[in-house]
Amino acid sequence: MLSVDVPIVEQAGIGEIFAVADGVGSAPRGMAAAQYLCDRLTGLYRTPTSTGSIESVNELLRIVNEEINGWGTIEGTDRPEGACAATVLLINPERVKCTVFHAGDTRAGLIKDGICQILTPLDQDPGGALLNYFGRHIPSITSTSISLELGDRLLLCSDGATKCYSMAEMAEILERNGKRRSGLLELATGCARNPSGDDVTVMVVDIE
Repeated sequence: MLSVDVPIVEQAGIGEIFAVADGVGSAPRGMAAAQYLCDRLTGLYRTPTSTGSIESVNELLRIVNEEINGWGTIEGTDRPEGACAATVLLINPERVKCTVFHAGDTRAGLIKDGICQILTPLDQDPGGALLNYFGRHIPSITSTSISLELGDRLLLCSDGATKCYSMAEMAEILERNGKRRSGLLELATGCARNPSGDDVTVMVVDIE
């Protein structure tokens, strides 16, 4: 989470970044790849010439993908050592626009007037196998821009959460609770009661 509460973000004045990254289970360094991608997002604020544009984020993610791909493959296979799914939100300084960058089975949704609009494709085949991810030789990184209004909520989550709830169900729980913390606690309790065997990450960003 790189919000204006973080000094380098406030000083840069180029917008905020929120991200969920999830290591691919079959990759030995999957969790390391997820952490690496999130850590590298700070580079957007550490480069003096950065403008926070869609192009600059796309370029950073392209470089990060090449770096993770450069970790190599599992010996005797063509499977990568490091791989992760990730959804990255770039919210412009005026908080009137958001661009969603995505590859994998993490998800993002826009909750407006209680309705959840899903913003990311699900990069899986019918059997649930992941088709797209960071660390792949040539990933397909999608980017979608949307307008924001006061009162909107952005929902990000890993596939561990969507194995327990649909995006619409998560939105309903969050809206019913009103306060962000109580809604997230109900989601956490529900995921613990119906464990998917996967780690769970959920983030909510309120546009205030």
